[in-house]
Amino acid sequence: MKLIIKDDETLEKLWNDLDNIFPDCPFDIACIEDINELDKIFSEEKTIIIKDDRANNSNYYYNKLDKNDLPKYNDYLVVKQKDDKPITLRQVLTEMYKSSHYNNEIISQDDHRFLEKFEKKTDIEYTIFWGS
Repeated sequence: MKLIIKDDETLEKLWNDLDNIFPDCPFDIACIEDINELDKIFSEEKTIIIKDDRANNSNYYYNKLDKNDLPKYNDYLVVKQKDDKPITLRQVLTEMYKSSHYNNEIISQDDHRFLEKFEKKTDIEYTIFWGS
């Protein structure tokens, strides 16, 4: 989902709220329009995988890297239910935010840093769409 908030004040409040929840986040969260969306159920599955495959030959940012090194800059983040409660978007974003992958200097400097949406590929696998 791309942000379609038309009111600058509402958008600024959302960005401030996200910054308070995820200070110094290595990516920009642009997949919600209301802070309450963080606590909606993301998945009922016990375990899911968030796939970040930005590091590829078609992404200009990674052209300077040896193509044989590209796989080490892709990630499959495993997110598990806690206390038998459904996985929320807040939990997914928190685990991404704390992940060494997203805090890696090579990844965090990628211009494609706006997390625009997740796409469900299988019952347990999601890919991320990044914007710049």
